[in-house]
Amino acid sequence: MTNCPPRLRGDLSKWLCEINTNVYVGNLNARVRDAIWDRVCEYIDNGQATMVYSTSNEQHMAFRVHNSKWVPVDYDGITLMKRPLTAKKQTRTEAEDKPLSHGFSKASHQLMSRRRRRSNKEQKAEDLVFIDIETTGLNPAIDVILQIAVLRKRAEGVIDEWNTLIKTDQAVPREITELTGITGELCNREGIELNQALKELSNIIERGTVVCYNSGFDIKFLERAYAHCNQPSPFYKIKDALVMARRELNLSDYKLKTIADHYEISTEGYHNAINDCRILYQVYLKLNEK
Repeated sequence: MTNCPPRLRGDLSKWLCEINTNVYVGNLNARVRDAIWDRVCEYIDNGQATMVYSTSNEQHMAFRVHNSKWVPVDYDGITLMKRPLTAKKQTRTEAEDKPLSHGFSKASHQLMSRRRRRSNKEQKAEDLVFIDIETTGLNPAIDVILQIAVLRKRAEGVIDEWNTLIKTDQAVPREITELTGITGELCNREGIELNQALKELSNIIERGTVVCYNSGFDIKFLERAYAHCNQPSPFYKIKDALVMARRELNLSDYKLKTIADHYEISTEGYHNAINDCRILYQVYLKLNEK
């Protein structure tokens, strides 16, 4: 962090270790990490903050920034930091003989326009697999998956849906049942074995681009489940709509429901995996509108 108020530094030291001035490290679960980040954004005033944390993507890490000109940008599943360009220095002779004009040339504008059209066309033709899960809790080391749902948009425009409950021997906490409507009895009566569900999920993905909302949660649970069942992970390319929302929007919080409400998207049936996939699909379309 830079320009960090003293009170915030003292507050952060309750949970994190300050290894250098305004540089903090720690080992936290996702819920505590997000709460601390919200606290930083609230109290840092005009200061700047950058957070790097481990997650289940190709880089095994993700970034968040606040009040920074450097912003994370998804580039084909890889997050890069976009920083403002600095003006090229001119020699005295160049400045005197041929002053640089402002803006891009007409040819550059035409080239960039062609690239944007091609990029948009490729994006529309891309196979996108929207995934959401429901679990017994937040810790993939001790909690289990109760429901997996997929909405797949194929290049030819066909949209398929797949949704299943997972049999489990673990008790479903009351608060999870109240939130999702899922009970252990329902899972064991209507669900399938985890091993079978993961095989079907792999067949559906077929190297398509997976879209999640907070991939650090869903993908971490799913990759742990694949490892437990001795199956290869099918996640080759992942896009996180949460990262996109943080980059495009300025809201009080970034829950999926908040983003949907912002775009006036219906959230009926929220916290059911297949309904959340439908909401995520609509949110993703809005975030990618040009």
